[in-house]
Amino acid sequence: MLRLAHWFGNRRCRAIDGDLVYFGSWSHSLYAFDKRTGDIVWKENGIGLDSGTLIAYEGKIYLPHHNNIFTYFDAKTGAILCAGNTNAAEKGNFSDFNATPAFHHGRAYYTARVGVGLRGVPLSSKVYCVDAATAKIHWTFPDGGGLSAPAIASDRVYIASGNTPLFYCLDAMTGKPLWIHKLGNRVEEATLCIYQNKVFVLAGDGYVHAIE
Repeated sequence: MLRLAHWFGNRRCRAIDGDLVYFGSWSHSLYAFDKRTGDIVWKENGIGLDSGTLIAYEGKIYLPHHNNIFTYFDAKTGAILCAGNTNAAEKGNFSDFNATPAFHHGRAYYTARVGVGLRGVPLSSKVYCVDAATAKIHWTFPDGGGLSAPAIASDRVYIASGNTPLFYCLDAMTGKPLWIHKLGNRVEEATLCIYQNKVFVLAGDGYVHAIE
């Protein structure tokens, strides 16, 4: 059995579920290893991860897939269970899924860069609400994320735009905006945090904003 003795590169792409630690790398490999011994349990190659973090959810490992919204694996064996949504008409020809997903009531919430500009900045961004098993699209919202992930609380999706200084609160079931707040600048790869009825977000203006 191989032992995971070295750090493989992308420190953002880790998850722990039970006795296993899951680790993605910039070498395009995904590892599952025993958290007590460091022994590698399984490894899959050809897995690209960058801004997004893999998620352990209901016995599966979900990865944001650059072209197909997501890919998910059996957490115990590494077998690919779903390659995502390959329908270009549904997901968009120029959509690049590269941010950590959120899950709520059997749905998965992803964001995409729609076209990539200078230094990887999205030309526009989009929010997708999809079935967590099939990636069938329930609704989309025409701005939000791209490089940053959504957060969910009380049946609401919170997401900041990667292109504009706008911050959105969306209905989790319909995608309709409940309110919109203007920040000092757009949000890049920052992670949202919800705590005591406030959502905290680091924007490109250099401030952490607390929004009630």
